[in-house]
Amino acid sequence: MNNNYDAIYLSARKYEKFLIERGISKLFSELIADRKSFRAPNSFLFYSQNMKNSIINDIDSHISDTKINYFKFFKEYISTVILFFMMIIYFFDFTNKKILVDNKIIIFFSLTNSQMSFDQPYKFNDFIHDNRFMNVFKESKIIVETKSNFFDKNFRGITYTFDANLYLFKKLPDRKMKLKVLGDTINRIGKLFLPKNYFYFFALTEYIVYDPIWSVVSKILIKPKIITTQSQFEKLPLIFYHSECCKIDTIAIWYSANNLPVRLHGSDHAYDESRNILAHINTHFVWSMSSKKYLIKLNPEKNVLVVGSIMFYTAEKKIPLTRNVYTITIFDVNAYSNFKTPIIYTDEVMSDFIGDLFDVFEHHIKSKNFTLRIKHKRNKLKIDSNKGYIYGTNYEKILAELETKSYLHVLDTDSNLYNTVAESDLIVGIPFTSPCFIAKETKVPSIFYVPSSGLIWDFPDEIDGIPVIKNISNLKKYLSR
Repeated sequence: MNNNYDAIYLSARKYEKFLIERGISKLFSELIADRKSFRAPNSFLFYSQNMKNSIINDIDSHISDTKINYFKFFKEYISTVILFFMMIIYFFDFTNKKILVDNKIIIFFSLTNSQMSFDQPYKFNDFIHDNRFMNVFKESKIIVETKSNFFDKNFRGITYTFDANLYLFKKLPDRKMKLKVLGDTINRIGKLFLPKNYFYFFALTEYIVYDPIWSVVSKILIKPKIITTQSQFEKLPLIFYHSECCKIDTIAIWYSANNLPVRLHGSDHAYDESRNILAHINTHFVWSMSSKKYLIKLNPEKNVLVVGSIMFYTAEKKIPLTRNVYTITIFDVNAYSNFKTPIIYTDEVMSDFIGDLFDVFEHHIKSKNFTLRIKHKRNKLKIDSNKGYIYGTNYEKILAELETKSYLHVLDTDSNLYNTVAESDLIVGIPFTSPCFIAKETKVPSIFYVPSSGLIWDFPDEIDGIPVIKNISNLKKYLSR
């Protein structure tokens, strides 16, 4: 197998992180090893020899069944062409040209549309000024990369941009620096057509655009910090791989608590933990002690801080303390039906999860003043079809039937979780969904529920003080107390 950047677009996500890091190591060792300010990343050496051998064997045996996603390559090609022409346009932009040299810069990479809304930027502004993160963000110019809007916006001192790397190029303080970046970019375009360099086409954006920008920007920034979230762990932004030699502080903010591994009963199989071995991130902000213990086990030399729930927003309004109706809110996750490797959230398990809950709660609703609410993790239409996931059809059918019942209220997928939890008397989720941790934090009763079909996995009896209720009979006992 060739250790090249083609590996980024192989469809098997289980091996994606290792393929990427091996690919990046080869790419940069060959093409920029002679530049003293950067050095080729070699984080694959971070793993033990036994783990490396096992990974390589798995990859080599799997590679014959895996095809390169040329659609992603085409998207990368179009994106690179657009970014290159935008660089030419921004070459003549010298507004606020001192912004990079007069400020401590923090770059927050790739927030999703649901995490950052341009219609309500004050929500993210409240998060930035949260006391838990004051030491991270204080006295700094904050640049937030978000795909919510194509044009740059400023709100209360925070800059929101579609592409943080391109923004840095635009704000380079003089024409000489911009010429150096463009010259490097054009030179690399020429190298693409040399013999045996075909696979660099699968790294166009990083190789042609981002790396030349950072080779200049890294020399002028004052104690920069770069921040990412777990949605990018399979493929971190390029500069993370060069952060150590460029003296850049790297941070991960975990927007979810659902990262704990569970083993199949009687088997050594567990969730693929490779994506959480993060040699290029120095500090992690996590929700709970269980998350901290897990991350430290995989990253023993890193700084892991427990700060509670992290949602990039706060509660929107004051919640009344007394209610006449006992409100139970259910949080589900997406059910899938086409994974080749074992996962918890199968169509069968999620169908049994929601079916068991409604069987039990219907009995209570007939005799008591209950109301049920359900909040789906996300709208089915927003599921990433590019990754080839198939939504659970049986689960979808059960939901469609249940949602016709008068006593059930379906909440908007973008509902404020703090409000939703505060308006509830009991929170129920499948392990280990984040709203249960928010409920624990805000002193609202919460449980994780696992149907019998999910007990092929070895779930603990509790996690961070939240009970894990296993099978329908134990659920009835818990609710009858």
